[in-house]
Amino acid sequence: MNREFKRRKKVKGIILVLYILISSTVLSACGGEVFSRIERACSDRVKEIISNTLEKGQKEFKQDNFSIGVTVHQQYPKVWREIATDWKNIFPEITYEVNVETTIVEIGLINFPANLRRKK
Repeated sequence: MNREFKRRKKVKGIILVLYILISSTVLSACGGEVFSRIERACSDRVKEIISNTLEKGQKEFKQDNFSIGVTVHQQYPKVWREIATDWKNIFPEITYEVNVETTIVEIGLINFPANLRRKK
C-alpha cells in the first residue's frame, strides 16, 4: 500500500540565538544577506531536530509522537477507516518530508538572559 498524506503545519515561535555581541544597528546595516543566512541556518537546524525526533520515534520506539495518525484520521477519514486497525504496522514504514521556513520579523539586543540570576 503506497499512500501519500500531506500535512502542513505552521509553527510560530521565538528562537534565541546564543549571544550575538553585535549591536542591532550593525546587524541592520548588514542587510538582507545576513538575515537570509540566519534564517536558512535556523530552518536547517529545526528541520534536523524534527526529522531526527520523528525518525527515532518511528523506527526505534514505533511511536507516532507527532500525531500523524490523528491528522490522517481528521483529513482522510475514509482512508483512516481502512488502515486504522493496522496503523501500528503502517506507521513505522511511512515516508515523510519535513519543510521548515524561518522568517526573522524583528531584531533586538538582550543584555542579560532573563532566566539567569545575577550574582550579588
